[in-house]
Amino acid sequence: MHKKNILLVSCVFPPEPVVSATLSYDLATYLADEHHVIVLSPPPTRPAGYDFSNVQEKKETSFVHIEMQSYTSSASKVLPRFKESYDFGKKVAQYISDNKNKIDLLYMNTWPLASQYLIAKTCLQFNIPYIIHVQDIYPESLTNKLAIGKRLIQKLLLPFDRLVLSRAKKVITISKGMQSYLLTTRGLNEIHVSVVFNWQKVSKPTIPVVKNEKFTFMFLGSLSPSAQIESIISSFGAIANRSSQLIIAGSGSEESKLKELAKTYPNADISFIKASADKVADLQAKADVLVLSLRNGVGKLALPSKLVAYMFSKKPILAIVEKDCDIEKIIENADCGWVVEQDNNDKIQSVIKEIIESEIELLLEKGKNVYSFYQENLTKKINLKKLADYIIK
Repeated sequence: MHKKNILLVSCVFPPEPVVSATLSYDLATYLADEHHVIVLSPPPTRPAGYDFSNVQEKKETSFVHIEMQSYTSSASKVLPRFKESYDFGKKVAQYISDNKNKIDLLYMNTWPLASQYLIAKTCLQFNIPYIIHVQDIYPESLTNKLAIGKRLIQKLLLPFDRLVLSRAKKVITISKGMQSYLLTTRGLNEIHVSVVFNWQKVSKPTIPVVKNEKFTFMFLGSLSPSAQIESIISSFGAIANRSSQLIIAGSGSEESKLKELAKTYPNADISFIKASADKVADLQAKADVLVLSLRNGVGKLALPSKLVAYMFSKKPILAIVEKDCDIEKIIENADCGWVVEQDNNDKIQSVIKEIIESEIELLLEKGKNVYSFYQENLTKKINLKKLADYIIK
């Protein structure tokens, strides 16, 4: 096989303990077995609040890693995040210009929209084929958060995304729902867009807890507006079942607000704990049921990484999401949990009561089903090779 000079551009990279960072590292390592690989990434900042000062020195790798000294913003604010995306894209574009004769192919898993556009534009200028990995659909993911001006902003930004995707050698998405949405809204050819599930760095599956002192529901992840964790707290709180507990594990911009909401349900056992990346498996082992929640409009545009972590844990899942999204289809097809529509607290309460009263055998069976789906669809072994093949072929 002819060795290619591959430039891999990733907006996150180890030591950042996030899914896309692991994915990019694994991909670079895999491709470097047969090709020359150079990785470009910004200084580590994700997740917000993570301490990188005590990170061990980088291990020797089979690829070259260059850390671009671009502007970074771990805080989720629109203007700083735009500047971060623009500056990284600008510096990568300059690197491409300086090394255009040494690049056969470019893969990018980077921030929309500025970073993607600047990189794609430079590749097109020098006839360098590029593959783009879409982890989240923009501008929709941005405009869905806005109270006003959605249509205008979307109309202004959508042409940039359409150009980047339509001129790519290959577009890779992380769910069938995202693939279908892009085909419809971006006018892409079905052959042009492929689906590869994300994977995570995992050690061993957690051991199901047969019986806790209290029946335990757990949400583990970022406490962000898109998660709409209020529905979990208000529904669980209204039941006020003292034989059960709800644990919210994680941190984020909504933390203070959610804690105040929980205080309004004094008869419910609702607690908040921190969740460092190295403690995820241990924390999930303490749950009887893991809870996933997404605000309407989000579920059809992304497949949250926590779903993979949840499935690896061998625990049944309660998903509070909109209808006809990938999460609903996966859970129902795998028979590994319960799905309830967002913004329907009466129904959510009813399902929570049903789960609490379930026989332990049902929970264990759904936990077994969830892990079977994980092994058949979400492992690194399956998806890394699939991703690499799409890039090289």
